[in-house]
Amino acid sequence: MGETILVTGAAGFIGRRLIRRLAGEGVRVLAATHRAPLPECPSGVEVWPVDLTAPGSLGPLPASIDGVVHLAAAISVEQSLEAAEQCLEVNGMGTMNLLRFCVERGIPSFIFSSSVAVYGTVRAEHPISESWPPAPVSFYAATKLLGERYTELMGRAFGVRTMSLRFSSVYGPGQHPDTVLAIFVRRALAGQDLEVFGRGERTQDFLYVDDAVGGIIQALRSSASGVFHIGSGLGTSVGTLARCVSDIFSEGRARVVSRPDRADDGAMICLDIARAREAFGYVPRHAGEAGLRAYSRELRGHPA
Repeated sequence: MGETILVTGAAGFIGRRLIRRLAGEGVRVLAATHRAPLPECPSGVEVWPVDLTAPGSLGPLPASIDGVVHLAAAISVEQSLEAAEQCLEVNGMGTMNLLRFCVERGIPSFIFSSSVAVYGTVRAEHPISESWPPAPVSFYAATKLLGERYTELMGRAFGVRTMSLRFSSVYGPGQHPDTVLAIFVRRALAGQDLEVFGRGERTQDFLYVDDAVGGIIQALRSSASGVFHIGSGLGTSVGTLARCVSDIFSEGRARVVSRPDRADDGAMICLDIARAREAFGYVPRHAGEAGLRAYSRELRGHPA
C-alpha cells in the first residue's frame, strides 16, 4: 500500500474506524472532513477541511498522494426535491470533483464507497453477484450508481486504478441509530421488547464494521479494479437477528414480539462475495453471530 492515503468522510462511521486502522499500520493518513474538529482523531492523522462540492478546497492538500478512499456521501431516503438536489450535488458532483483531482494530481488509485442500495428491493433465494441488475429506489441509491459509473469511466479514460465497493448493511459501535440492528441493540440493553413486523422474514446481509474496514484495506493493497461486494456473504432474517440480539445483548431477557399490524416488504438479499475473495483475498472474520459478539464486547469496553 502507498504511504499516503486520503480518506474522505473521515468523520463518518466507517471513516473513523478506517483512519485509526491505517494510522496504526504506519500509513500517513490525510483525513478529509466537512466537520471540524474531527472527533477522536488518532495521533498522527492529518485533518484537512474539505468541501467536495467546492473543488478549490482540495487545492491545499499535499502534492504526493498514493491513493484515495472516498467515503463521504449525503445519505437520504426522503423522496423530496431537496433530497434529490443534495444527493446529486454531494454524491454526484462531489465524486466527480474528487476524480478530477486524482487525474490532475496523478494519483494512481481511487476507491469509491458504494452500497447494496443500488439494487433496490431484491427478493432472491440465493446470494446475488455484482451482475445483478441495479434498480435504485431512492435518490441516494441513484447517485451511488452514478458515482460508480463516473468512477469506472474516469479510471478507464485517464489510467487511474478505480474500484467501487458495494457495502452491505454495515453495523457496529457508532452506526446510525435508526437502523434495525441499532434499534434492537438499544432496546435489548434496556430490557425492552424487540418488535418484529410481519413474519420477520425480511433478510439482509449484515457486516461488522471491522470487516468493512478490512475489505477497504485489502482493496487498497491490491491491483484489482472494477465493482466488488463487501458483505458477510450470509443472509439473516429480521426475526433471527432479533433473537440473536436478545441472547447476546440481554442474555435472552428482551422478548421478541411480533407486530402483525405492519408487514415487512418481503425483501431478501445476501451478497455473493466470491469476486472480492478471488481478487484480493477478502474474507470477513466476523460473519453471523461472531460480529454481534464483537459488537457486544466493544460496547462493554472489551474489544477483541
